[in-house]
Amino acid sequence: EFLESNGVINDEQHGFRRGRSTVSLMISLMERISAGLEAGLSLRACMCDLSKAFELVPHCILLQKLEYYGIRGLPLKLLESYLTGRSQRVEVQGVQSACYGVPCGVPQGSILGPLLFIIFLNDLGKYVG
Repeated sequence: EFLESNGVINDEQHGFRRGRSTVSLMISLMERISAGLEAGLSLRACMCDLSKAFELVPHCILLQKLEYYGIRGLPLKLLESYLTGRSQRVEVQGVQSACYGVPCGVPQGSILGPLLFIIFLNDLGKYVG
């Protein structure tokens, strides 16, 4: 809520936000295309499907971005503790695999996962747009 109320999250971000969806994204995109065509502009689009995107977020970069957006002190330390030093294993029919470290990524299935992911991608529009 801090990030939303302080206008930190890019307004063009529709995923994982209250009151927004793929439908609101498509409406926004169509409005921008229509306005561009009416103005006689040359239009281009770049669409990406980021497979395994949650798994690929580097913790150090995410933590730097959190600090940049005003998350500091104890909250930042708690998030660092939440993200780093994680491990996982698989169990099938009572047999467990070896334990492997998880060097990057945001935890999936958590409430924080999507928020951390959009924070990680938040400034992408500055470089693409």
